[in-house]
Amino acid sequence: MIVALGVALVPAPASARKLRCAHSGHTLLANKVARVFVIRGQHVDRYYACRLGHGKVKRIGRSTDRAPKDGMTAVRLNGRFVGVTNAYCKENGRCSGNVKVFSTTRRKFVRKGVVPDGEPAAIVMTDTGWVAWTTIHGRDEPHAVFKSDDEGNVELDSGNTIDAHSLTRAGATIFWTKGNIEKSATLN
Repeated sequence: MIVALGVALVPAPASARKLRCAHSGHTLLANKVARVFVIRGQHVDRYYACRLGHGKVKRIGRSTDRAPKDGMTAVRLNGRFVGVTNAYCKENGRCSGNVKVFSTTRRKFVRKGVVPDGEPAAIVMTDTGWVAWTTIHGRDEPHAVFKSDDEGNVELDSGNTIDAHSLTRAGATIFWTKGNIEKSATLN
């Protein structure tokens, strides 16, 4: 703190400082086009994305330590798109969540899928912003596989034998396992 002319000059809080795309916070993911970074706080971490070379920073989410799960749980970067999953769980174990895709070019979310009862487990995304994810529900409830692309949000599969962490992608094709069978779908 600096005192000048009897007035204390206190540094501006982190939320008021101008964030710089290339240098602010701690880098989580980066490529030639975009960067995702976090600024950690005492109880809240704030996540930001920006398009390199343009410098405009946009907050894309947060997480807190005040609940079992409260905020962002995963982040993916592919080209100019950032995919995030959020989970919100209560003390009783009930969860909900969502999946969002943020365009660093348009500086806004361009896709969103809601998980009303359960939480996102895995996420894959193409460099065109198409996204797929799996969900985890309670012990006796089925897991599910979803996609969001030009056809909208679509449930592709559900069942107790889906391995919610088996989701992978090759090009525009996604793969997951159900029982001992590998299944696939195309993002388009």
